[in-house]
Amino acid sequence: MNKAKLLNLYTHMYAKTHKIKKTILFSSYGGAQYSDSPRVICEKMHEIYPEYELVWVFESPDEKIVPEYIKKIAKRSLDYYKVMATCCAYITNEDLKEGQFKRTGQFFVQTWHGDRPFKKVLYQLGNLLPFVVTDNEYTDLCVAGSDYGEKLYRDAFRFSGEVIKVGTPRNDILVNSNNFDVVGLKRKMGIDVDAFVMLYAPTFRDNITGKQEAGIDIIKLINNLNCYNKKWVCLIRSHPGTLGILTGKNDSIIDVSNYDEIAHLYLIANCLVTDYSTCATDYILLKRPTILYVEDMEEYKLRCRDLLEDFLNTGFIFAKNQIELEKLLMNFEMIDCGKEFDEVNRYFGINETGNSAEKVCDRINAKCKEV
Repeated sequence: MNKAKLLNLYTHMYAKTHKIKKTILFSSYGGAQYSDSPRVICEKMHEIYPEYELVWVFESPDEKIVPEYIKKIAKRSLDYYKVMATCCAYITNEDLKEGQFKRTGQFFVQTWHGDRPFKKVLYQLGNLLPFVVTDNEYTDLCVAGSDYGEKLYRDAFRFSGEVIKVGTPRNDILVNSNNFDVVGLKRKMGIDVDAFVMLYAPTFRDNITGKQEAGIDIIKLINNLNCYNKKWVCLIRSHPGTLGILTGKNDSIIDVSNYDEIAHLYLIANCLVTDYSTCATDYILLKRPTILYVEDMEEYKLRCRDLLEDFLNTGFIFAKNQIELEKLLMNFEMIDCGKEFDEVNRYFGINETGNSAEKVCDRINAKCKEV
C-alpha cells in the first residue's frame, strides 16, 4: 500500500473514532499563502464567533506569520489528516481533487481565487484538463461576487449546488477602502508617501516553468515616467504559480511577490497594469486606472489559454505595446475611471457588498451548530 492510500485509510479510521469538533480548517493556494478570501473569512470568524478553533494548513508553516489565535499545521502531516477528519468546516480557494476526504456533517466552502477570469479554467478547457474536479461531489457552498462568477461555478466546476452572490470576501476591504492605512503601509515598505505607485501583476504562462520575462521594459518605463514632475514606483507582483518575474534592478522597482495579501497592494497603488489576470476585475472596484497590457495576446492564446471570445469588449483599457502603455500612464490622471468601471460592471454583473465575509461566517456557524 502506497503512502497516499495509507494516509487516506488513517483519516477514515480516525474519523470513525473521533467526533466532529468546533474546528475550521483553511487553505489558500494549496497551502502556499495566508491570503485571499479564506484569510478574510478566518479573521472575521474570529471576530464574530471566537469560540471556534481556527487552523491553517501550509506547505511551510514555520515561514508563515499569522495571528496568535490561529493554529498552523503542515500539509500532508498527521495533524493535517486529523484535523481534516474532525473539522466542522473546510474553507479553500482551490478546486477539490479526487481523493478528497469528507465525512457526513462537515461543511465545505469554495471561494475560488477570482470569479471573473478572462481565460478559460478547469472544465472550460475541455479535454485539456488533466485531472478531475470534485467540487460538485464535496462542496456545499460556492461564494461569488458577480453574475459571471455564478456562471463560472456552473460551467468550469460543473457545480450544481448552492452559489451565493454576496460578494467576494477578499474584496470586502476594497469596497470599504477608506478604513485602510495607505500611508502606514507605504512607509513600512519604504515608499515615498507622495509617490505614484504602479502595480504590475501579470498572470502566469503555462509554457514557462522558471522565472518569466516581464513582457515590459519596466526600467525604461519608470525612468521615462520619472522625467515628469511626480516620482513613480513600480511594485512587481508575480503570480503564485510562477517563480518570479525578470525585470532588472532599479531603485524604483520593488518586488512584492512574497507579500501574501494582494488587496493591500491594490490599496496603495494609483494604477494597475496587468494582462489576462483576474486581479483586474478586483482592482476596478477602486475606480482607479486599470490597464491590460496585451502585446502577446495571440501567442498567449496559442501557447497558454483560450481567452473570452469577446475579451476586448469587457470594458477595460488596453495597451497593445509599450508605447501605448507609456502614453496612458503619462496621462493616467485623465482616464475616466468611472466610465471604465461602469463598462466592466455591465459585462460581469458585479455584486460586491462589502460584508460578504460576515455573511459566509454566519452560514458556517449555522451549519457547524447542527453537528
